[in-house]
Amino acid sequence: MAQQQAEEELRHLLERERMPKDLLETMMSRASTQIYWVTRKDLLPPRCGYSSWFEELITARCDWDKDFEARCSKAPHPLRSENARG
Repeated sequence: MAQQQAEEELRHLLERERMPKDLLETMMSRASTQIYWVTRKDLLPPRCGYSSWFEELITARCDWDKDFEARCSKAPHPLRSENARG
């Protein structure tokens, strides 16, 4: 009973923080003795996005463009080793 209540509270917290549903389900589907280690890739936009307050802040102060960031994140990075010319 206590475990179920703790799981429900955790689920609500993570949903409120806008954790992607597929990542949430992956984490919650594991036994309590197993751990899903969240990777940096799991947390980066566009998968996770930003929390709404942060999105509003960077839009107001930095003229942030969500679509532009999404396009940039898909482009190859010129300094990564897999894209380096040599």
